[in-house]
Order: sequence, then C-alpha cells, then structure tokens
Amino acid sequence: MVTWDDAADWYLEMVRDQTVGFNNLASDIALELIGAHQGRDVLDLGCGEGHIARRLAQGGARVVGVDPVERFIAVAREAEAVEPLGVRYVCASADDLTVLSDDSVDVVLSVLALHHVEDIRTALTEVRRVLRSGGDFVVVIPHPWTDHPDAGWLDEGETSRRTIGAYLAEGRFSEELPPGAPPNRIRHIGWHHRTLGSWLTLVAEAGFTLAEVTEPAGTSPERADHGGPWQATPRFLAFRARG
Repeated sequence: MVTWDDAADWYLEMVRDQTVGFNNLASDIALELIGAHQGRDVLDLGCGEGHIARRLAQGGARVVGVDPVERFIAVAREAEAVEPLGVRYVCASADDLTVLSDDSVDVVLSVLALHHVEDIRTALTEVRRVLRSGGDFVVVIPHPWTDHPDAGWLDEGETSRRTIGAYLAEGRFSEELPPGAPPNRIRHIGWHHRTLGSWLTLVAEAGFTLAEVTEPAGTSPERADHGGPWQATPRFLAFRARG
C-alpha cells in the first residue's frame, strides 16, 4: 500500500505546480468560506507543506499547522525560516490533537485532508474540543458523488460525462500502482470514501451546526483546459459549520 511518506516528493512537486491539480482552487474556496480572519486563531488541519497556512498568516491570522507526515512539516518549517510569518507547525494526526488545548482556536480549517482520516469520529471530536464556542469549522473534500471508487469519465465526442461507480460502497479505496512505478496520483495513496449523507450526519453527531454548504466545479484559470470536463461538474464538497 502506497503511503504519504512514499508519495511525499511527488506531492510536493505537484502542489507547487500551478497547472496541475486543484490545490489553489480548494484553497480559494476555503478562504472564501472563512471570510475575514485577521486576528483569529486558526488551526490548519492536514496542512501539508503549509501553502494555505502561509496564506492565512499573510492575511493576519495566528496559525498552527498540523500534519502527520514528517516530510511535509519539515518543508513547511523550512519555508517559515525563509519567510517568518509566525506559523507554528506540529507533526500530529487529526485524531490526536493533544498538542492543542481545549477551546484554543477560532477556526479549524481542513482542505483535502479529512477524507484520508480513518478514525473520523475521533477526529471530529478533537476538532470540536479545540474549537471555541461559536467558532468556524471549514472543510473541503473531493465531492463524494463525483469522486469515489469506479467513478470516471466517459468521452462523448467533444465532451466528457462523469460516470458514477460504487457510490454507496463506503470504505478505504486506492488504485493499484504497477510494481516499481512511483506514485503520481492521489488515488494511488487512496482515501476513505463516505457518502454525502454520512459526512453530513457525522458532522451533526459531533455537535456542529451547518452554516453553509457549496459544491464548486473544477474551473481552474491556471490550467490550459481551465479544468477540462470538471468545469461543469462538482469537484469538491465544501462546508462551513459552527461549533
């Protein structure tokens, strides 16, 4: 099974490439949902190499970035050393945030990360614990309906149509990597597929109240194809909930 440690170098190269993936789009969506964040204490949960944490800090937030992959935290700290923004980076997992005290942040942000967490109930309980009363919990994940096992594209001449696979089959999935080949897709690492209904129920059970839900398409001005077939298809599920 391919791990994030195996794929760290590929991911770092991909996330820095403006023309690959949808990382900037996901970041933009998250920041729109957060709104004004100057002077707020923000936890970037699953911060990776820190590109969103840096944007938040540049906007005046006090940021803690948490990620379980040591390589990502090391690279984030290197960026902080080059351009000090006051971001604190900690190697920890979403289901164990003991590095943070109760009621210590105003916002918890998780962009393209929570679907990689196996023990999601414990993770959501931890988020609720560290979030101050009335604080915002902002999440962006691949849209469960359009990105799950067996979902794919069907070419129809000049257009493509998204096909739906085993949407109701929840659980961890990944695509097999040929022996000796380096990982070059998130699907090689895999994630935990949960239906839209499961996600919304889990958030409610953890004590959050949904304030805003959006299903943005994959339009991307940085890409030559502007997102290709994703332009008219929901790429992400994004929401803001109140603690």
